[in-house]
Amino acid sequence: MMKKYDESGASNDEQKHMNKLKKLIFLFSALFLVSCESMTITSELMSLDAVSGGATYARVDLGSTWANRDFFSEEDTFFISRAEINAHSYAEAVQQGREMPADLAKLEITDEMAGIIWGMLDSMRNLRRVEQLAEKHPNASFLLGYAYEHGLIVKQDWSKAASWYSKARAGEYKIDEKHYAECAYQAALVCEKGSRERFSWYEVSAALGHKEAQCALGICLMEGRGAPQPDPESAVQWFKESAGQGCKDAQFMLGRAYWEGRGVLRNYPKAVELFTQAKAQGDVDSLYYLGRAHEHGIVVPRNVEEARKLYMMAAVEGHADACCALGNMYYNGSLGEANPVEAVAWYGKAANKGNVEAVLRLANIYERGFRGIPPNTRLAKRYRARAKKLNSKKNKP
Repeated sequence: MMKKYDESGASNDEQKHMNKLKKLIFLFSALFLVSCESMTITSELMSLDAVSGGATYARVDLGSTWANRDFFSEEDTFFISRAEINAHSYAEAVQQGREMPADLAKLEITDEMAGIIWGMLDSMRNLRRVEQLAEKHPNASFLLGYAYEHGLIVKQDWSKAASWYSKARAGEYKIDEKHYAECAYQAALVCEKGSRERFSWYEVSAALGHKEAQCALGICLMEGRGAPQPDPESAVQWFKESAGQGCKDAQFMLGRAYWEGRGVLRNYPKAVELFTQAKAQGDVDSLYYLGRAHEHGIVVPRNVEEARKLYMMAAVEGHADACCALGNMYYNGSLGEANPVEAVAWYGKAANKGNVEAVLRLANIYERGFRGIPPNTRLAKRYRARAKKLNSKKNKP
């Protein structure tokens, strides 16, 4: 009869002999240590043998033994890993619908274990059981947060994930702060803009050191979005925290605060320094402000050609204010002789992006005419009406 071989190339008979040899080696090792750990070894060997036979409660017992003692090394656990045993035990306790054993109720569940657990609890019925357990056990709240974060069984929902993680933390369950901060930040992003809920999640994430959340919270406080009231001073502090971690958006926002003197004393040199830092990271808004600095000789020597280059770089990226600034340069003749065609072209691009100044400039040009561009009452009225609409929208609370 032809022998059957496993993946390692060994025949069935050879595999049986190898398994027997492993058990004998394991037994002799255990007997060698019997003098100092006789009762413990006997218990662990019985549990290990039961685990290999698929006994549920043996997994729980062996998991508890491994969790509390250092007798076995990682190399000794060749049947099943400690994390896997604990994960299977937790999942089976949920499936059986009974009260969670004390050791499992306090189990620290890793991300790896959570994945194993939800792989076994792949049903809405089991999800409801975990929700019931979450009323008592923080680690069940963590499991639910993990499920909603990764879309296991349920549809991914950052807000619910962050809420369940918050409940776990309220029960003094330890969650990696960076992991939770990112989840809270993502939860904020899916909330309605300007809402109190979005602001609250930014607060949670920012307090845990998330640099993008710190910047976003600063913007909310600066502009009063979702915040109880505008608070420029607090906004500046959050911008500093975020900029200190290298966030380019925060570097720009802090630079603008110094430029405008909002929440801090006006300081043009500091503003230009921060804009330069943000520009080095590819921030488009900073290109525009540095263009203004060069155009008007603020901190740096006046250089209209350098200003034009900076405006152009920002305009290519779709920056409406930069487009308008280029229109102004061509309208005013800053680069030499006035160029009405270029001016109207750049004003048009800025107007299409909702820049009110550019819309009003076009209204004025078509009302009076400008160097070869004849007056056009119809277009002038259209641009006036558009400017009024944009201003109304801008000032809406």
